[in-house]
Amino acid sequence: MENASRALLMAGSILIAIIIISIFVFSNTRITQLQQAKIEAEQVAEVAKFNEIFISYQKKAMYGTDIISVLNLGISNNNKYHALSGEEYYVNIAFKLKEETLDSIYKRKFNELTGEYDRTFLGDSNPGDTSYLEANKEYSLKENFAVINSFLQYANNSDVIIYDEKYNRNLLVEFKEKETGMAKFKRYAFKCTTVEYDENGRVNLMKFQQM
Repeated sequence: MENASRALLMAGSILIAIIIISIFVFSNTRITQLQQAKIEAEQVAEVAKFNEIFISYQKKAMYGTDIISVLNLGISNNNKYHALSGEEYYVNIAFKLKEETLDSIYKRKFNELTGEYDRTFLGDSNPGDTSYLEANKEYSLKENFAVINSFLQYANNSDVIIYDEKYNRNLLVEFKEKETGMAKFKRYAFKCTTVEYDENGRVNLMKFQQM
């Protein structure tokens, strides 16, 4: 009887130990699952927040000013995350024009040092001027970053009026004020044609087409 009692006590102790271990394993697994679910929820929220600012440009009708804004946004994002093409968080923005934006006339710029107006030539004959964008050509941050960066600098600092001056034997014979190509670009109508996502669900490509 004594041996049977001891055996019963041992069996009971083992059963209790098994129950305690099972509860511990279950609790630990449950905590791990909750932590994992929390991590996944935070990741989903982070992706949604990341996409939100870009998806706001997924429009059927917008203007050139919006294209300038989303290009600036893409550059700012890529700089923020130090992301290169193909890397996580990198966003490529591309747009295509139906007509070229050529300013092949003179623009007057006031020179504060001399108190006079300097004439700066605009147009494709001046490699430093990217106000000229070709028709039916796609420009993207990935493939044409230098051109777009210069274009944006011009967009942020350009006047809406150009002065068309015609000379004959160095004498001014005609003077007209005209809009810059940039002013026209800002009024062009565009639409978003493509939005693509990476393996994590983040926006990594947006394309826009002039309407």
